[in-house]
Amino acid sequence: MNWQQMIDQFQQLEQHQVPSFAKTREMEQALHLYNKSVEHISHDSSDIALIALRRLASDYPRFGMASFLAGCLLAQDEAYEEALALTTQAVEQGQLEAQWLGEAENCIETLQQELHLASEAEKTEGHKSHSGKAAINTSAILEKIKRKKKVKMASDRERQELLRQGDQVEEETFVESPRQLSDYLRLAAPVLGGVILVVLLIFAGVRLVSSARADRDTDADQLEWLLSRLELMASDDEEINALLAEYGHLFDQPGITETDDQDSTETSLPETEPTTDAPDETTHTEPDPDETDAPDTTTTLQPTETEPPVDPLPTPEPTTDPDILLVDQAVNALQQARNLQSEDLMSAADQLFMARTILEAVPAAAQPENQELNAGELLSEVNDLMDEIARPAANEFRVAGRALFDSEAYEDALVLYLKAFELDPGNYGGGTAYYTGRCYQMLGQYEAARPYYEYVVDTFSGRDIAGYSANRLREMGY
Repeated sequence: MNWQQMIDQFQQLEQHQVPSFAKTREMEQALHLYNKSVEHISHDSSDIALIALRRLASDYPRFGMASFLAGCLLAQDEAYEEALALTTQAVEQGQLEAQWLGEAENCIETLQQELHLASEAEKTEGHKSHSGKAAINTSAILEKIKRKKKVKMASDRERQELLRQGDQVEEETFVESPRQLSDYLRLAAPVLGGVILVVLLIFAGVRLVSSARADRDTDADQLEWLLSRLELMASDDEEINALLAEYGHLFDQPGITETDDQDSTETSLPETEPTTDAPDETTHTEPDPDETDAPDTTTTLQPTETEPPVDPLPTPEPTTDPDILLVDQAVNALQQARNLQSEDLMSAADQLFMARTILEAVPAAAQPENQELNAGELLSEVNDLMDEIARPAANEFRVAGRALFDSEAYEDALVLYLKAFELDPGNYGGGTAYYTGRCYQMLGQYEAARPYYEYVVDTFSGRDIAGYSANRLREMGY
């Protein structure tokens, strides 16, 4: 299958052309990112486009066109397994139209065939490699004699002897020697280390449990002392009395409402029914037959009953935001561009193209924790550096592109001319735009060539190059 021809069929989309796969705002952002990817593919920046398309396929599995296009790009790079996975996702979840669904199914069949052929090729190579090990150097059968450049054939006996030696090449001989003490120690060392580690872990666990129990016992003693003091003060202070009553009601502590002091039984009464009549109090605080011994109930208080339950705060799980990951990639690309600026302007410009594509695709407010600038501010820095190197970098792309054009490598030349034009459209007095159009024209893509010739005609009117461009337009029928 011609994967480039398949990729060329993808065009930019509008929202009404795509079935709903997310909220309106998210769909707008996703379509913008998809359309930017299609644009970069047309400028031979498939690697940049693939970053965004993989993200769309991951975030929006029902956006079938993104998954399908990513699969085609991967197939062109011979990454057949990932290409098959994304194309299958597009068919099964992507809500593709009938036309695209048929194309995707054909691509799946082709990818399966490619994977099968690759598997068979690996098996064949493995078989050849294995059989080659037993091959005999037949040149050894020829025996040299004293005269130069003269050979004589070995006898049948000599050939048979040599063949027997070849059969024995692959045999292995195992000699078992008695083990020494050091061998046993080396074998026992990992086991002994594991046993020591387990013992240490058990000892540490016991110490932690003992410490926790000691803390709980201390807390229980402190709470018991505090409650006894409050009960003694409750007879003279209505607020303390009411507080103890509320505590006993909420946490169901019978030891608090059953003490030897007759006045302390008032703590079991609701705050809205204060009274000093002893018979009425006992009717409210009549203990359960199994809990008539007050000292026993107070000594059986447990920390889990006296302390109010506290729900632990959930530990936030680390999240991987795709936007943050993309911003980190853009930051790295910007740093590489700065490092390459004085040595390799073309590579520096390529890094800036990548950083700008990524930052234009993420929300401006996206900001990694380890960065001082958000995506919008980083994009401004990328554009500033790109403006700084635009003209000299465009010159280098143009010169390299012209060399490829003269050798009739039009596709490779077009890649460099497009980058030069994006950096500096008017570069070389319109020459960059003119040769960009020429590359498209030589490749038979007249519609793609037309706007570059028209740009030269409109921008450099009155110059010879504008006349050349007009002639080219007439040659193509415009």
